[in-house]
Amino acid sequence: MSIPAIIYQVILLLGLLTGVAKYKSLESVGKLIFFFLVYINIKEAIALLLAQRTNYNLHFYQIAAPIDFLFLMFIYCNLHESKRLRWTIVSIALVVITFFIINLTSLQPLGKTVDTYFKLVRSFFLVLISLMVFQNILQRRDGLRLKDSSTFWFNTGVLIFFSTSIFYWGLYNYSLTLKGFAIPGIIRRLYEFSNYCMYLMFIVALLKSSLPMHGTIRKLHASDR
Repeated sequence: MSIPAIIYQVILLLGLLTGVAKYKSLESVGKLIFFFLVYINIKEAIALLLAQRTNYNLHFYQIAAPIDFLFLMFIYCNLHESKRLRWTIVSIALVVITFFIINLTSLQPLGKTVDTYFKLVRSFFLVLISLMVFQNILQRRDGLRLKDSSTFWFNTGVLIFFSTSIFYWGLYNYSLTLKGFAIPGIIRRLYEFSNYCMYLMFIVALLKSSLPMHGTIRKLHASDR
């Protein structure tokens, strides 16, 4: 196992242990973040097992990708009381999953290539939603400092990783059109670092969620129901 892979596994395990230790004091959104980390740990364990036994896990990651996306979208739905925002998130989820099915069956078939088109589309919409959430956070803070909000840390992690993903997978697609062009190693390391940052910020979100008088910026209540 490579050093980046070891770092990734250690961060995921740290997130899992943090969630277990703080579970009783977590608010509802904090618990959803914890369940997401449980799922990611299980997913990565299965992927590692497949890699060791069959030396192939591409198809598994392709199937898991929309589950990752839907899990994050479910968390975002629970950040809002606004019916308009929830319907927006649900509508985006339906569009992205429809594209996943089309991509999987015709554009980038299962197990034959990396599903870069879906990764780009997923990343674009998650960045869009995270920006919408930041707008709500700034408008409806209710006196809560940003650094004390689990919503802020969760959303920042999503924004950092999926913004970097747009750049990385866009460049990856471009590299496929040019003979002899390889993505620079520093770009790959930047992508990996952004992934570490996302899960570290999820851990901070868990810690903030467990503190009294902290946590989410009161479910982004809205008059636009």
